[in-house]
Amino acid sequence: MSQRIERPDTNLVSRENIKVSDACRVFGSRDHYHLNNICVLILPKRRSFTKMRMIIPEGTQCIITESARTLGIFKPGLYYRSGFYQVSHVVTTQYIPYHFNVKEDVQTKDNIRINIYVDLLFHITNAALIGAKMGLDNIENLMRTTQAEAVRSLVRQTYVSHAYDLRGQDSESMLESLNDKLNPFGFSIDQVSIASVSLPDDVASSLQEATIIQAKKIKQLKVQELTIRSQKAIQYIERIKLDKNNELRKFKEQMQKECDKIVNDLKEIQAKKEKELQKLQDQFNDKKEQLLSSNAFDVGKIEAQRDLEVNEIRSNAQIEAQKILAEGSLYVAKVKADVGFKVAQNTTKITQMRGEAERISQATLQCQRDFDYNMKQIDLMVSLAGNQSTVITGECENNDIAKLLVTSKTREAMGIKGKNI
Repeated sequence: MSQRIERPDTNLVSRENIKVSDACRVFGSRDHYHLNNICVLILPKRRSFTKMRMIIPEGTQCIITESARTLGIFKPGLYYRSGFYQVSHVVTTQYIPYHFNVKEDVQTKDNIRINIYVDLLFHITNAALIGAKMGLDNIENLMRTTQAEAVRSLVRQTYVSHAYDLRGQDSESMLESLNDKLNPFGFSIDQVSIASVSLPDDVASSLQEATIIQAKKIKQLKVQELTIRSQKAIQYIERIKLDKNNELRKFKEQMQKECDKIVNDLKEIQAKKEKELQKLQDQFNDKKEQLLSSNAFDVGKIEAQRDLEVNEIRSNAQIEAQKILAEGSLYVAKVKADVGFKVAQNTTKITQMRGEAERISQATLQCQRDFDYNMKQIDLMVSLAGNQSTVITGECENNDIAKLLVTSKTREAMGIKGKNI
């Protein structure tokens, strides 16, 4: 047989003397020394007679007894029962992966013995059948036997050359067959697949050589097919290019012919229209001469009548214009008179208001005028005092100019800065 690392078969086991509250932890754990063992059944410790609360964990089914008499299956939840109620079996209802090997006794359609590795996914639906009636070992043997029979039936329909095609295959017929046989015993198979296929060494070597040769042939055929397709594609492209060039050349020739034809048609139409236009021009000139000769008298009469009407309109217009000018002059004179009257009234009011304002502010203005007069007197004295040519005579007691001059000289002698007087 071919060398490979085989996974050990899964074993369904039971545990004893475990608390009901620890059931989920035990079901979900693996033994480090026996990783292929999966616990699906627990024979728990007895409840204390003093406790009334009885808890069934989630994901389990429990078989309950009263005084050694089986009452039935209790679903997960909280119950209040006396100490005479005991949990005899705890069965997991979670999904369980299961693996086992069908060795040596599986024959293909051409009578070659091979090994099949099968993976299952199942869950327990009836705890009473597993825990109390059939027992765990009997159920496991039944499941292995039923699965091996279904695998043999499937492989018997397959040639050894197609045996590797069974890997990863999910067989609906195998799943239905297993459920039909195991559902009455409290098992429900959710998924079944062939994990791996192992062939004898000589068969595997021959299949490998045949596969290599076949792969080389397929590769050579693919290369030849690709070469042929490439050549055909190149020929097709060249043919398409040639066809497109021919179509383009034909199209250009056709368009040139149509353009030449259109140009000729336009020249003919233009010549024809010129002839018709010349004919119409001649007819128009003849008609014009006839009208001019026949209507010359009527034209003079119409012009005289027109001049008469124009002169009459002009005279009427001059009269109306003079009338409008006279009315306008009268209106302007009236408006000027009204405006003069309004201006005189406003001037009178302004004069009255100004006199009233001067009367009200006369006292303030008198003080301002006195101040201005005194300042002018002081400026005059300052000018006289600063003039070197000024001569002061008489006594100084009542002479203001003399006093100013004495004061200025005194400040200069004392070194007091300020404006010289």
